[in-house]
Amino acid sequence: MNNWTNEPGVAMEKSDDYKDYGCDYKIQIELKDEFDILSFCFTNGNNVWDNGKVTIDSSYFVCEGTYLVSDLTLYVVECKGLDYKYEESKLKIYYSGFDVPYVHYAAEQGAWTELPGDKLSKTPVNEHVSKAFPYRYDITVGGAGVVAAVFNDNNGNWEKYGSGNFSFYEGTYLFQNKTYTRLLPIEKFPAAQ
Repeated sequence: MNNWTNEPGVAMEKSDDYKDYGCDYKIQIELKDEFDILSFCFTNGNNVWDNGKVTIDSSYFVCEGTYLVSDLTLYVVECKGLDYKYEESKLKIYYSGFDVPYVHYAAEQGAWTELPGDKLSKTPVNEHVSKAFPYRYDITVGGAGVVAAVFNDNNGNWEKYGSGNFSFYEGTYLFQNKTYTRLLPIEKFPAAQ
C-alpha cells in the first residue's frame, strides 16, 4: 500500500457495465496475490481529489473484488478478501494500528464502554485482509444507526478523529492510520441520478 502511481494516476475507461447505477467509468487493477490490499483515490487530473475525505491524507482501501464508489462508500458487487456478511444494525471493523488495540465506544448516543474499552480480536487468517488488518471487532449499532468510537492501546495512547470521535454506521469498515473505508452491499447503492 506504499507504491503509489505517479500523479495524476491511471486514466479510467468508459464503461456501460454499471451505467444503471450512474457509474460510467471503470478500472481493473491486478493485485500481486489474494492477500493484497489496494489503496486508491480519484482525481480529475486538475488537482481536485476524491480521497475518501475521512482525513486530509486519506484514501480508500479494497481487497480483491468488484466495487462501486458513491458518497465515500464502496458498494460490494463481489468481495473475496474478508468475511463480508451484511446484517442490519451491525457493524464490523477490520483494524490496523496498535499492537494490542482496544475500542472505546458508545452506541446510539448511550453509555460509553468502561475504559479502556473492548479488546479487539485477531482477524482469522483465512480472511485475506488479515495481513493488512490483523484485528477485527463487531458492534451492534441499534436503531439510531451510529456508533461513536476511539481506539487505544490501554497505555494512554489514543487514535481519535482530531480531538473528537470517529462515527461509524452499519456495514463493514477497513480502518488504518485514522482512515477508513465503509463497505455496503450493492443492494444499498443509492438510486442512480
